Amino acid sequence: MSGKLDHMPLNTFGMLAMMVGSDAIDIEQQVSQKYLKRTDVLPRVIDRYSSDKRGIEALEAAGVEFDWKDMSDKLFVPVKLPPGWQKVHRDHAMYMWLVDENGRRRGDIFYKSAFYDRDAFMTVLTRFDIRQLYLKGYGYLVMEVRDQDKVLYRTRPRKNPTARERPSSEDFRDLDVLRKAAHAEALQWLQARYPGWEDPVNYWDGESLPEKLAPLFSKSMVTQLQKKLKKLKDSLPDLQDKARKLHYIQDPPEERHFRGLGSSYEDPYNKEGIYYYRPRGSAVPDPEAQRRLEEAVREVEDVEMLLKVGSGV
Repeated sequence: MSGKLDHMPLNTFGMLAMMVGSDAIDIEQQVSQKYLKRTDVLPRVIDRYSSDKRGIEALEAAGVEFDWKDMSDKLFVPVKLPPGWQKVHRDHAMYMWLVDENGRRRGDIFYKSAFYDRDAFMTVLTRFDIRQLYLKGYGYLVMEVRDQDKVLYRTRPRKNPTARERPSSEDFRDLDVLRKAAHAEALQWLQARYPGWEDPVNYWDGESLPEKLAPLFSKSMVTQLQKKLKKLKDSLPDLQDKARKLHYIQDPPEERHFRGLGSSYEDPYNKEGIYYYRPRGSAVPDPEAQRRLEEAVREVEDVEMLLKVGSGV
């Protein structure tokens, strides 16, 4: 379908939304996305937060033709896409991808069709990007260099200080420091191998990429980690035995029930109705042994994580 985006369904659903509320607005959004997918238009606003026109130049270099003179729609411009290019839906009602003939994502399109706040823009994508993610729940922070969905490089895992039950404000400041360090590591790797990667016109054609994620550690480092892991695992049974053993501790003095004068309870030391204390004790696991066992288990998990990530898995 060529020409401008058909607004008749939008106005119809806009009137319906005023009558029945948010459900109709959701339906309007779904229908509008289908019209957008079938119509040969792209948002006029491209790279909203960028001061240059590299995104538009990258699309034009790839073969996208814009009809900027057509002002029939203030949000969309008619285009002619190269053969095989199309818009595909995402898992969010207001977003879709612009993909090329090889299925690679070239643009990220936003369109909000609500009659009271209609808006649209597109971000032109580079071939490579850096993504943050967490491993083992939220326990470790890593950065990945990706070519679309293919991982090219992964930074060493860094412990996330906010993964504890009640993180403090200092923990969040430490996490920010870790993010910056991990991002700098990934950026250094990417710039060294693909200079100019941040320009969306570069590296789309004729680039040979590694088939497998490069190992993060050398063979000697991996061997050292494997030896350390074996030593830690060998120490666990002894630590578990010590943590299971019970020992007697005396509780802090505890006030016993007060027996006043006239009580049937005969106690020669309580004739005047005074308070007195009776020491008590209990058999409990050794807290220091428990702590050493927990530390050893965490260290085993850390080394296993380093081996997994550092070996290019």
